[in-house]
Amino acid sequence: AIPSGNSVAMLNMLRISRITMDLTLEEKAVQMNKLFSTTIEQSLLAFTLFLSALEYAFGPAFEVVIVGKPGAPDTTEMLKAVGSEYVPNKVVLFV
Repeated sequence: AIPSGNSVAMLNMLRISRITMDLTLEEKAVQMNKLFSTTIEQSLLAFTLFLSALEYAFGPAFEVVIVGKPGAPDTTEMLKAVGSEYVPNKVVLFV
C-alpha cells in the first residue's frame, strides 16, 4: 500500500520538530491527528504509516547524533552500529 501524503507529512513534521526543537511543528502534527482520528478509527489498516506517526508522537522516540569526519573508520563504525538494529522511532543525525 502507498502511504498517504498526510501520513508522510505528519511523520516528517514530528521528526523535524524533534531535530530542530520547533514545537510548532509538533503541535501541527497533533492537530492532524485530531482532524483524521474519526476516519482512522473506521479503517485502521488503511492508515498504518499514520499510526506509526502517532506512535512516534506519543510513544518513546530516540534521537541519535553522531559527530565525526565522513569516511573516518570510527565514524563509519558508529553509523554501522546505529543502523545494524531496527529501533522504531529512531532518528539519526550525522554531523
